Amino acid sequence: MKRGRKPAIDAADITRAAIAVADAEGLAAVSMARVAQELGNATMALYRHVKSKDELLALMSDSAMEDPPDLPEGDWRERLRFWAKAVLAGIGRHPWFPQVPISPPVGPHSLAWFDKGLGALDGTPLEPDEKAGVVLTLMTYVHGEARSLTPGYEDGLAARFDFGLHLFLEGVAAHIGGRT
Repeated sequence: MKRGRKPAIDAADITRAAIAVADAEGLAAVSMARVAQELGNATMALYRHVKSKDELLALMSDSAMEDPPDLPEGDWRERLRFWAKAVLAGIGRHPWFPQVPISPPVGPHSLAWFDKGLGALDGTPLEPDEKAGVVLTLMTYVHGEARSLTPGYEDGLAARFDFGLHLFLEGVAAHIGGRT
């Protein structure tokens, strides 16, 4: 048996371990005790860095999205379509992700994604609060679709996602058209 202090951990270590547990065993397996076991630490040591399982889930969902890709050239529709599909792909990399409660963008990755979504609307006559509303509503749509799509959606249900996305973008275009 080793004596002495356990290795120092931080919130990022805890988040990485929780994601590893969720990827391997599913979200239901994630608990503070299970993550502590993964890290070789006492459960109470985690609470110095992460106050609750809800906070851990928020950290996991933010970290799992990684950094957003650069937007392609094109008009706002092409850029926003690309962004929405990239969000869906990011969610799809972790089968447990759709089980995490939807929350406003607050972590560094989710804020970076939000900023990219806003950037897709550059050049439109929308006011900043309208742009934020478009991006938040589209983010909610994408998260909702991710929750309702079955694994392997790329092969069969992508058309449904694309249709809903088309309708959403048409609505934004109509709103923009009404402003000019």
